[in-house]
Amino acid sequence: MSSPPAFTANSLSQYLNCAAASVVTYDYLLTVSDEVDFVWNHRLGLPKVVFFLSRYLLPATEL
Repeated sequence: MSSPPAFTANSLSQYLNCAAASVVTYDYLLTVSDEVDFVWNHRLGLPKVVFFLSRYLLPATEL
């Protein structure tokens, strides 16, 4: 009887990346309504720019 195939480092890395992307997407979906209420309806300033960079630009670079 043969043993089940072991996870390789590459496949484990792919599974962990998928899990992390799922958590980030879930967090985004939970908080987007608050973001619209508290961020989008205010004037553009440094805090808003930093928020948008950290919220959208940094995760987009991981794709």
